[in-house]
Amino acid sequence: MTTLKRSPELVGTILKNRSEQVRVAFSDYYGEPRVDLRIYFLDGNDQWQPTKKGLSLPLPAFRQLQPRLDKLSRRLADDHL
Repeated sequence: MTTLKRSPELVGTILKNRSEQVRVAFSDYYGEPRVDLRIYFLDGNDQWQPTKKGLSLPLPAFRQLQPRLDKLSRRLADDHL
């Protein structure tokens, strides 16, 4: 039996600006664990709504991304940014 898509489990949010945020979540899609990063916007009713802008990575791809983000963080620290 195939597992249906489960609602994302919110891990955290990053405020991008006053009307946008990035949500980091863990989910699965038909049994495949994924890491989701999605931009949300604040609508006219002060409710956060998802946009089409985002990224959904299977765990192997996310694991490849992690060391690259670490490298970027070290570079920013070296440049005092």
